[in-house]
Amino acid sequence: MPKEPKTLYRSRKNHIIAGVCGGLAEHFEIDATLVRVIFVALLLIHGLGGLFYIIFWILTPREPDGEVRERSEGAKEFLEDLERELESLKEKIRQKRARTEGVQGSVNKD
Repeated sequence: MPKEPKTLYRSRKNHIIAGVCGGLAEHFEIDATLVRVIFVALLLIHGLGGLFYIIFWILTPREPDGEVRERSEGAKEFLEDLERELESLKEKIRQKRARTEGVQGSVNKD
């Protein structure tokens, strides 16, 4: 089944000025800092970075609220799963400590 093309948006969560670099980074799945560095480097080369940034700012739509909410719900589910896993690990550690203490107690009695 063909993968649905991703739409380029200005980011609502990863932004400093208008979310252009954050949106590009999310779209291409790279670090936003790298995109920002590229824009600054282009800005130093005859001001092209500033021109490109403004063009992207004007032409790229803002990310819809629903997508941010959907991502935050996914993050919430991930954190809840992680919390359950941590509780499970804590219980296993408690059980192992209890067994270890029980074995040490019987060795000290002999």
